[in-house]
Amino acid sequence: MAQSIAVRAASSKDKVVVVCALERYPDSQPWRSDPPRASREPSRNVLPYSIATHPGSNSKSRLLHYGMIFDQCESQQQKLSGPRDPLQMTRAVKFGISLVAIALVAWAGWTAWDKTRTWFIAKDVPISLSKGSHYVTHPVTTNMAALYSIVIDADWDRGHGARDSEAARELACRIGVNDPKHQPCARPPVWEFRWFLSDSNGTTVQGDSDQTIGQGWITEAGSVDREIGTFRTQAGQDYKFDLEVLFDNRDPKITSPRMSVAVADFHTVSSLTLGALLGIICLLLAATGTLVTLGSMLAQFLKRKRGRAVSS
Repeated sequence: MAQSIAVRAASSKDKVVVVCALERYPDSQPWRSDPPRASREPSRNVLPYSIATHPGSNSKSRLLHYGMIFDQCESQQQKLSGPRDPLQMTRAVKFGISLVAIALVAWAGWTAWDKTRTWFIAKDVPISLSKGSHYVTHPVTTNMAALYSIVIDADWDRGHGARDSEAARELACRIGVNDPKHQPCARPPVWEFRWFLSDSNGTTVQGDSDQTIGQGWITEAGSVDREIGTFRTQAGQDYKFDLEVLFDNRDPKITSPRMSVAVADFHTVSSLTLGALLGIICLLLAATGTLVTLGSMLAQFLKRKRGRAVSS
């Protein structure tokens, strides 16, 4: 069945009332400008409005392509169905936009939650490897019951030697990252630290670097990392960390020492894993939603363009 639009006029003394109706005609009569006779009037969906015109006006307007309206009915039709030019919000478009919105909301929520976690009590705090140096952090309220690791990082100018060179082995012995069982050193490590941790209940925990010999590494990029202790926290407690340096660094190749106190247990691994997995899912959702939305809009545009070509 093809569809067309007809106009019916009813004369009165003051005006001509034009009622817009959507007519259905057989395919053999796809277009008509005259209203059908009452004897064989087709099914009709009369729009719930009318327009008053001046007497003598032409009640038979030019018939436009399917999906358009008569000039007399245009303003009222747009109030009911919206503008005719912009692309419609089809189900596919709404579905695509919903997928993109879900991806954005999920990623934003995860990012906001992750930023509220106390992953660090101290992060990359510059220190001096001089005997007597003392560093105290501000009280930090942790919201995680987790294991924290105390790590001293520094840059090392390794030159052109290999990782297992004699210089690297000597450095491992000096800072205490050698394996005492498989790579014993003739002398104890030069690097010595003492640390204290106090909470809001007045409890103090302390330790020193001698308890963690062998915990650390020398990287290919030319940096050294020495773990000097670990401790556990309770959620909701205030903690203050205190570090003392007990040696003098006389190696000019070691520069830019830094202190970090960070979460070191399964919380970090699970957060990185979940974050990566959620990132992939959100990326797929956003990409799918974008393709569905653009594809639907493109299909509408091409369909409307073909319709206009046929009508002309």
